[in-house]
Amino acid sequence: MCQATSVEVIGSGEPPVPGSGQSPSACRSNKSVKRRRAELNAQLRAKRNRYTNEKNDSSRTCRPGGEAYRAVLAQAPCPHLSRWMSEEPGVGITWDFESYYGERETRLVEDEESLPAALAFLTGDGCDQGGADGTGGTKRAQIVAIDLEWRPDRFKDNNNPVALIQLATTSRCVLLRTVNWDTSGGGGLPEALGSFFSEAPNRFFVGFSWASGDEKKMQSSFGVGKEIFSNFCDLQELAQVLGYGKKCGLAWLTKEVVGAELPKDVARSDWEATALTDAQKRYSALDAFSLHAILAGWRMALTS
Repeated sequence: MCQATSVEVIGSGEPPVPGSGQSPSACRSNKSVKRRRAELNAQLRAKRNRYTNEKNDSSRTCRPGGEAYRAVLAQAPCPHLSRWMSEEPGVGITWDFESYYGERETRLVEDEESLPAALAFLTGDGCDQGGADGTGGTKRAQIVAIDLEWRPDRFKDNNNPVALIQLATTSRCVLLRTVNWDTSGGGGLPEALGSFFSEAPNRFFVGFSWASGDEKKMQSSFGVGKEIFSNFCDLQELAQVLGYGKKCGLAWLTKEVVGAELPKDVARSDWEATALTDAQKRYSALDAFSLHAILAGWRMALTS
């Protein structure tokens, strides 16, 4: 990959333009560069304004609630999840993410040996009810949000492995520091995590914009992709079905649906650091919890 270098040019062979310290050709070149830069900036502003207007126009079409929402959800890419959203009662949540984060439990898992206990903690929050004791009850769907973090790939040929897996239910989150596992770098997933992903038919995993980076990283780091999940739905695809636009990002969608701001200050920080900062822990947990917030916002619209 070519990198910009600082080159000092000594002597141009032309006398400088008075007051500028530059040769006539250099002045003409600078004016041309400035003019071209202004044209590009104008094009970018027009494109950004057009995209914002398209998103705003489309978002206004997805506010009907009730039967109109159910009709749209019937076309969603994950029908099981769509039915669950339509049938569950609305959930009242305080959309102040400082309170939202503070009221939920998050555990940082540094080593692979602690994984079974962490998964038991995650699934023991009461969101998987009925039928578990063999009495024939109907098992309620369990929604688990998943997200991945890795050290930024700063060059084209970089492919840093997944350093953190975030898994969250509506009230609990575990942050799995896979950077400390021997399985990173294509060595496969631990058996406990592989079973958690694949062996519960009533468990639905939800991600966001998974194909844009997470799928490639999961495959290169662990040798498996989303096919390992018992059920999977990309909420960005579902948002498109609901009319939020083709390129909506997580922060924008969270703000649009529940009116809450997601922190993005450490998104491209070093996720392979010896110890994660409090800001990294908060950011990574909220990225996963926000998917539940969006789902809850849609459910409330469905039942309004």
